[in-house]
Amino acid sequence: MRRRLASIKYRIPLAFAAVAVYVCLLAGYAAWALLDTIRVAARHEAEQVAEVVSYEVLDDVINGDQKSLQTFVDRLHRAYRRNVEIVDRQQTVLAHSDPSQIGLNYREDPEGEVGHTIADGRVRHFVERESQLAERLRHVVVPLWQVVSPQKESHVIGAVILEYSEIFDTRMARARTKLGSLAAAALLCLMLSIVTSLLIARRIVRPIASLTDAVENYAEGRLETRVRSDRSDELGTLARKFDAMADEIERARDGMRVNERRLETAAGELMLISRMDGFLHASRGVEEASKVVSESAHELFAGASGALYLTNHSRNLLEEHAAWGATPPREPSFAPEACWALRLGQGHVVAGGEPRCAHVGDDGRTYVCQPLVAAGETLGIVHVLDGRPEDGAAAAAMLAECARKARLLAEHVGPAMANLNLQERLRNLSIRDPLTGTYNRRYMDEALQQELQRARRASYELAVVMLDIDHFKRFNDSFGHDGGDAVLSALGAYLRQHTRSSDIVCRYGGEEFALVLSPTAKQGARERAEQIRAGMEQMVLTHGGRNLGTVTISLGLALFPEHASDPVALVKCADLALYQAKRGGRNRVVMLGDDDAPPAT
Repeated sequence: MRRRLASIKYRIPLAFAAVAVYVCLLAGYAAWALLDTIRVAARHEAEQVAEVVSYEVLDDVINGDQKSLQTFVDRLHRAYRRNVEIVDRQQTVLAHSDPSQIGLNYREDPEGEVGHTIADGRVRHFVERESQLAERLRHVVVPLWQVVSPQKESHVIGAVILEYSEIFDTRMARARTKLGSLAAAALLCLMLSIVTSLLIARRIVRPIASLTDAVENYAEGRLETRVRSDRSDELGTLARKFDAMADEIERARDGMRVNERRLETAAGELMLISRMDGFLHASRGVEEASKVVSESAHELFAGASGALYLTNHSRNLLEEHAAWGATPPREPSFAPEACWALRLGQGHVVAGGEPRCAHVGDDGRTYVCQPLVAAGETLGIVHVLDGRPEDGAAAAAMLAECARKARLLAEHVGPAMANLNLQERLRNLSIRDPLTGTYNRRYMDEALQQELQRARRASYELAVVMLDIDHFKRFNDSFGHDGGDAVLSALGAYLRQHTRSSDIVCRYGGEEFALVLSPTAKQGARERAEQIRAGMEQMVLTHGGRNLGTVTISLGLALFPEHASDPVALVKCADLALYQAKRGGRNRVVMLGDDDAPPAT
């Protein structure tokens, strides 16, 4: 701020502004002084007139000649249009410009000024605002003194109330005329100051300030700054010399700018890849990681489209997991043999004459396929569609840059996907039963707790079904443990196929399974349990070329919140219903509380 105030760019306008402010302050003070003088003069004139009236009416008040008082007041009102009221010591109106007020008690003073004047004999002023009028009526109150002894002792016997708004308004009208002249003079002075300041700023201050700003900006590193002046005087010559010097320096720095842009691009790519690595390592699954790759690739391959393909579990297809750009690839999946990059084991760049992959349309677009490899295992490809083929070194350089970025992306995405696949396999081993493919009991305990919390928030019902294979020992005795395992595996597969994605199927222990049906209603849970029972009974199972016979199951149901509200109690209720189904003859569905169910012991 101090530096700006020291500049000629600001000092000249500030000087004129200071003069204008000073003139305005003087004008304002003069206006205030004039108005104050007018107020004092009006009050003084009103007091003098009221004193004269008090001398005229004193004898009539003393003698009680109310008629003479009223005649004097009426004559004064007709001659000068002034309202006069005369009151006695009790503030009773003796004479009034409005005869209807005679004999009434005076109450027009807002603060009791008339009573105070009668009490202490001091002249007072007050303003009356009548409800019928919008103007403010100004009054002066002077006491009526009566001499009562030879020693000229006196006391107040009443008061004269004179309305002097006309006197005040007349003087104020004259003052407004003077104030108008004063304001016009101040405004003219202010306008002259502004015009003079603008002229000086335009012709002298602005060119100097422009040249100064250009020099300062250039010194601070903004090398594109130019003055571009067309003046023919010394200031114009100085500006053109400055521009010529800046152009020469700019030409010398062009090469450095190109290198700086390359370094900035490389640094941006490294930051982008580093950020992507952080999100990939924090991802909880392949799908979440694929979204991270899609967002990062959209920023890395600006203007290009592409997709991330990963091999499926059977390793016979590559499936699209992420896509980006305005025109991503149309193939959602393809065989590994359809991609030259997978067949060659290296990146495949197509600029025009190279063999095209079968999974890419024959539309002439250039593209890059880069394999994802981690620990010697091919996990998929990064596929980038760059655009229409163009001749020239610039187009070839752009495609080469695209291939470099694809390699960079694949080098980081491949290990991350391999790590996520390993985590997924380990997680499945920890929560899945290897024989039946269903969840294990530890997973069900955690999942049931979460499902109950969700059901409480959404206020819906949830069912737990405990089911057991009837006479399972007969299968082990007749067909060996392999036969029993075949029955368990078939039941697990059947349950996975005939439940919803929101349901939970787990092997609770031995030949006992548990289902969590969420959400469901009471009747719906019973019907679904009956469908599962009937479907299992109709299945034909074989093992080692031998028919295992009919497999039946017993099922027990318990509902949240009808039967229990916490997971342990809910499972116990379902287990109790299962025992009732067993005691009732097996191969049946029993819901806790059914009237026809036998009691459980």
